[in-house]
Formats: sequence, structure tokens, C-alpha cells
Amino acid sequence: ILPTRRGLGFVLSIVLVLLIAFVYNNNLAYLLGFLLASIFFVTILHSYKSLAGLIIRADHNPPVFAGTPAGFNVSIQNPGTQPRFALEISLRETQIIDLAPGQSETLLLYADLGRRGWQPCGTVKISSCYPLGLFRAWSPLRFDSRVLVYPKPASIAAPFPETNGDDAQP
Repeated sequence: ILPTRRGLGFVLSIVLVLLIAFVYNNNLAYLLGFLLASIFFVTILHSYKSLAGLIIRADHNPPVFAGTPAGFNVSIQNPGTQPRFALEISLRETQIIDLAPGQSETLLLYADLGRRGWQPCGTVKISSCYPLGLFRAWSPLRFDSRVLVYPKPASIAAPFPETNGDDAQP
């Protein structure tokens, strides 16, 4: 869990409010500064809880031809009682989903693979900036999942051999 740019700006504003409270000895400014600081620290906990307890599995992947993007199936399950909002799952592109309590969802994540044969999935990253965007919680996932890449079929079909009708056998 690390603060985002918005989170660093929030820390700067807390420091500024507390500095003003100290210079002017203003109790309401102290109250505002400590209230903002408490929101900041509680957001750390909620950012952690947005990813904690999720069950993520790699499923079977369909084979593809070389030169086409390979699809990797990833199943995400929320066994808890709280909903999970704005989960970002990415391999090459990012997909954003929301999970209700007890809900399970299967995503198809694409990757460009240039070689033929069995190719590994790579690192899937799941992250969330929920609830206020002050922190980003993320986790890199390395699955033992792979996809079979077949050779690319010829783009031009070979012509049929020409024969005359006399050589045909009944």
C-alpha cells in the first residue's frame, strides 16, 4: 500500500492546516488537522481491506494461433460479507470490476505472445484505490497458467491441382 499523488497532496494539506493551527494557536484548526489525519489513517485500513480475502484462481485457457492475442481466464471470488468496489485487474490492459458479497466473476485477460508452443501467463496485477483514492493497494499474482499457441495458418490457400475430366476414375 502506497499513497497516490492525491494522497501526497492530502498529506501536504494536513501539514499546512496543522502548521497554521500551531502558528495562530487555533483550536478549531487543530481539530480540522487531526480530523483529516484520522481520515487519512483510516483510509489505509480500508484500502487494505478492499483486497484482503479475495480468492483468485487461474482457469483453463483456450489455445490460440500465433499473432493473435492469447486469452487467460482468471476467476475472482469475494467470499466476504462486504462488497469490493473498483478492483483493477491487468495483464496487458486494465479491467475494472465491482464484486458483491459472495459473488464470483471470471475475466478474460489478453496478452500478446509472439512464439509458438506453451506460453506462460505472466504477472497479473490486481489493485484498488478504494475508498478515497488516497492509497493504492496492489498485489502481483504469478499463476502457473499457460496457453498453447499454434502456428499461424497460411493466409493464401494452396490451389487445387488441375486435372482434366478424362483421368477421373469412376
